[in-house]
Amino acid sequence: MPKYSALARVHPETDARPGGIIDAAISSKFLKRGDVLIKFAGTEASTTEKVIMGGEKAVRFLSGLFHKEIRKGDAKSFHVALYLGNGRTAEAHGGNLKTAHVGLRSIDDHAGFLFRVYRCTDVKLAEEAALVGERWATTDRMKYAVPVAVPFERANFGPHAREEALVFGKAADTQGGPPSFSKMFCSQFVIAAYQAAVVARQLKKSPKLAAKEVQMTAGLDLHATNASPLAFHSKLVAHTSLWAAQGEVLVRPQHDVNALNAAAEHPGPNVGKDVDQLGNPTAKRWAEGEWRYARNPWDLRAVDGRVYIASGNANNPPPAANAGPVDVWVYDPARKDDPHTQGFAIEYVVNDEGIEKFCLLSDGLWIPGEDSHLIGRNDGKVTGESWVDALKRKFKTAESVPADWALGNAYHKRAGGWEQLRTIRNAIHVYDLVEFDKQLFAAISTVAGGMVSRSTDRGLTWKNALTKPLPWGRTRTLFTLEDFGQQRLFGSTNGAAIYRWEPAHDDFSPVPVDFFPGVTNEDDRKETFAARALNYRNQVVYIGARKIIDHDWSPLGLFAAQKVNQARGVPLPGGALPRAILTSSDGLTLYVLASLQLDPETTHVAVFATTDWQLLKWTELFWFEAGTFARSFALHKGDFYLGLGSDPERLHDDTGLLLRVPKAAYSR
Repeated sequence: MPKYSALARVHPETDARPGGIIDAAISSKFLKRGDVLIKFAGTEASTTEKVIMGGEKAVRFLSGLFHKEIRKGDAKSFHVALYLGNGRTAEAHGGNLKTAHVGLRSIDDHAGFLFRVYRCTDVKLAEEAALVGERWATTDRMKYAVPVAVPFERANFGPHAREEALVFGKAADTQGGPPSFSKMFCSQFVIAAYQAAVVARQLKKSPKLAAKEVQMTAGLDLHATNASPLAFHSKLVAHTSLWAAQGEVLVRPQHDVNALNAAAEHPGPNVGKDVDQLGNPTAKRWAEGEWRYARNPWDLRAVDGRVYIASGNANNPPPAANAGPVDVWVYDPARKDDPHTQGFAIEYVVNDEGIEKFCLLSDGLWIPGEDSHLIGRNDGKVTGESWVDALKRKFKTAESVPADWALGNAYHKRAGGWEQLRTIRNAIHVYDLVEFDKQLFAAISTVAGGMVSRSTDRGLTWKNALTKPLPWGRTRTLFTLEDFGQQRLFGSTNGAAIYRWEPAHDDFSPVPVDFFPGVTNEDDRKETFAARALNYRNQVVYIGARKIIDHDWSPLGLFAAQKVNQARGVPLPGGALPRAILTSSDGLTLYVLASLQLDPETTHVAVFATTDWQLLKWTELFWFEAGTFARSFALHKGDFYLGLGSDPERLHDDTGLLLRVPKAAYSR
């Protein structure tokens, strides 16, 4: 069996984009003080940001007629920040116009976005500009200027630009920025900070410097007030003597939101040399490019001596939009030496765009139908059809939309094979299936919002109950928990909301609790829900998850609750970020798959274990280094099986690779 070599796999993708994943904790391993960060849309661009990008495309066309350099910029750029070190930036940011201002931020506030990094080759100038930016941003005096007309203004360094640069230079040491400027927008602020540093040098030599005498370094010769992110980016690209491109980084926090309360890490055994590389079965269908994202092993489940592998992608936007129908792949350790299959086989095909999870109930394995797909497989889109064309093709099919949205799927593996139950009314998306009170419940999303469907005949018929109504309400997870002396059923929806089933009314009622203590960012909470919830020693343990595209999510931290109003954060040693959780067959041990980002290109993959019901004492069972994180895991006969994944903004060639850590490697 081939071994997994982490050192040979640190490159992020086959198109060799430099850089990697950063967060505030490790940002200074890649970034330097004074770096200019050009922000590009990742998975979470707001409406305002998309409008800015639209304007950038227009300016690229119109102004490009007059400024040939501007054609070198990228129209997808929409924000500029100045890096100050220690995970901080100075910037003018306008996510909420009521509170927008020029100020200091954490790099983690840009989670889900790509930054293209440009470094000033004049090291002293970079430090001087960082000092200016820091002074101007510290007081929060300047507000945010909405750059509505900027894309259509001339940004050349003429007389007005020289007068403005002189004002900046004279205010280089002024806390809160130039008194005559009450507000700035993003690129204006960063350009102004650098121009202030340049002109301040000239003022030291000539205190009576006149505006017409101002000299501006090539690569900064812009009228800051009229310079869009695109115009600035064009200068950064064109003037390589001053600006050195450092590649791109993805901002994705790799630590628990409650990491400050985490115990120190006590590393377990490094099993890197013992990790078996079993194969990448989904790569046969999704071989390259953006379609690698569909290889993500969203879930692994060991059942009846085999490991079931989830894959696909139900998102409408790219990458790998609407990837179904999806093969149910299994790995059989008993057949690992088969020269033709190496133990892998397709057991079934689900008529959905993706498989998000497997549910093991009392009568066997179930699959919630994440997004119904009735028009048949067409792998032509994988080899060149655009996602827009694929979506048009799906929606123009006469039977598709009404039929897809009329009924949702649940799949059940019986003794004779898999059975499709296309019976859940109005279920556009089915996210979870649980048993409670001898009934079957499904967490679903409908055109009316989030609902829960209830079946008394094991999925033949269902009755819907509303949880979170429109807009875009989705019930994502179901779990049981003691409440007022009895076990009750709860549902978790987006918006960090919790609902409780009321059997007397056959309905769900909201429960006013904070189920995600430590998640304080408002944008995070809008899309937060409990993922992978499971019961462990009379409590529910779950991952606080934040939606990143349509259905996919990134982890925020590990949580637990003995009662619905007693949720608590459960930080892992070292603040490691949880990816998946499972319990031992006897229910006594809880395992958590987690990751830490050691540097932008190296991920510390680890499995933690505890038998402590308070979840305070953890042991790092094993770890190894990889070029990307492990998204899911399963346990079979003491061996751990791990599936490598990747983020939509930073695809990795190892996405979908199944690894095995033998028991002998970590139990010596």
